[in-house]
Amino acid sequence: MKRLLLSIAITFVSFASQSQNIIINSNFDDMSKTVPNPKGYCHTPKSDHWSDATPANNWSAWINNPTENSCMIMEVVNLNNKCNIPKPPLKSLVSGNAMHITSTIGHSGFAQNPLPKNKGVKASCWVYVIRGNVNFGVINSGNNALQNVVTSQTTCKWEYLSFEYKNPIDNVTIYSKWASDTTKDGAEFYIDNVVIEKL
Repeated sequence: MKRLLLSIAITFVSFASQSQNIIINSNFDDMSKTVPNPKGYCHTPKSDHWSDATPANNWSAWINNPTENSCMIMEVVNLNNKCNIPKPPLKSLVSGNAMHITSTIGHSGFAQNPLPKNKGVKASCWVYVIRGNVNFGVINSGNNALQNVVTSQTTCKWEYLSFEYKNPIDNVTIYSKWASDTTKDGAEFYIDNVVIEKL
């Protein structure tokens, strides 16, 4: 009986914590009916088209370098298929769909905004980096600068990124980090289970 009550309590706490997530489509299960999957994006010096829709609803993509030809491919993949996609940790809640991004240049990725009003947030996600580094951060658009960011530290295994930020934000961003060596710029990574909770 005690085990049953404990199991019910754990399930309730898990459900409650998931229900606080202010991110829409955090697991990329809600697919666009009009955006192809995968989708490619390119930015040239003559183009001012920075942002675009993604194969997953409620997320926006961008290529953030107006001075060079740069490209990115975004694809929603299912982690349960039989291809060679890395298996996530059992307790990570990573399952079903994940976003797969390949970019040729830094500061290319995707975002969700505007987020509900808050006084600060606890942010987390799971990433699997194949090449480069990934920045995971939050922004207050009125300031127009990253307020808080964490960077991936590993490759070829799932990594949990998280932080708390005790000021209002309205935007979450995930993107490839600039590399000082241009021959090593850009990144390839998977990401899933993006969670932003109000403090």
